Formats: sequence, C-alpha cells, structure tokens
Amino acid sequence: MVTICETAASLRVMGDTLDPDEVTRMLAGDPDITRCKGVTFQTPKGKQVTSRTGIWRKTAERKCPGDLDIQVVEILEQLTDDLDMWAHLSQHYDVEFFCGLIMKESNEGLRLRSETIEMLAAHQISLDFDIYSTEPVKNDELQAKFNRE
Repeated sequence: MVTICETAASLRVMGDTLDPDEVTRMLAGDPDITRCKGVTFQTPKGKQVTSRTGIWRKTAERKCPGDLDIQVVEILEQLTDDLDMWAHLSQHYDVEFFCGLIMKESNEGLRLRSETIEMLAAHQISLDFDIYSTEPVKNDELQAKFNRE
C-alpha cells in the first residue's frame, strides 16, 4: 500500500452557543480561528459568508507524506490534558478532528496507531475524514482494480 500523499488536520469545536473565549480558557491554548454563529467573515477568496455555527479551530502543519499520528499529537500537546474538561466540552459541543486526506494516486492508504486512537477516545474527540484525489478515476477502472484483488 502506498502511503497517502498528504494530510491536513484541524481540531474543531463547534456549536451554535459556542463562546470562543470560554473554549480557549477551557483548553488552555490558543486557536487559529474562532467565530460565533451569525458572524459575517471573508473567505480567503474574498467571498462574504455568515457563519452557520460557532467554531474554535486549531490547525496542524500539513504533512507530506501524510501522518495523522504526528498531527494529532502536535495539536493535543499544546492543549490541556484535563480529561474532565474535554468531557465537558464534548457534552456541550461537537468536538472533532477534521482530517483531509489528499491522494496523488488512486490507491493510497493511511494507518492510525492504536495509541493515537486511544488518545482521541480519551479526549472524546471524533474523526471526520474528507478524501481528495488529484487524478480522476473512471468507475470501470476502479471496478477492474477491485476485481483483481
């Protein structure tokens, strides 16, 4: 299996009643981006958008080749290790690692260490994967590949 070309990862705390300053205090670490629900902001492409929910986000450096294990640790080591605080957050907000998996080829893979999975579970953090491919794959090519395996 070829290792995934690149990974992007962010810790996201989201909710309609989210108070970014409160989350910052609770996590004892600074976010990269915060927004309250209903706030209008400008996207990197210049479009004006209204935030549909509140968000507190901390982003890891992209890794090429991909390595979510390192990215999870990179973010969590900057924040509180108080599991009661994490439990409180997860009871009131959606707490997740958003993981972008960027493929260069049609069949690349990624493995998470059991220690990383245990760390995420202990912090009550879910995983959300978006998978991106840089090359279009035709359905008949994909079907032929799976029929060979």
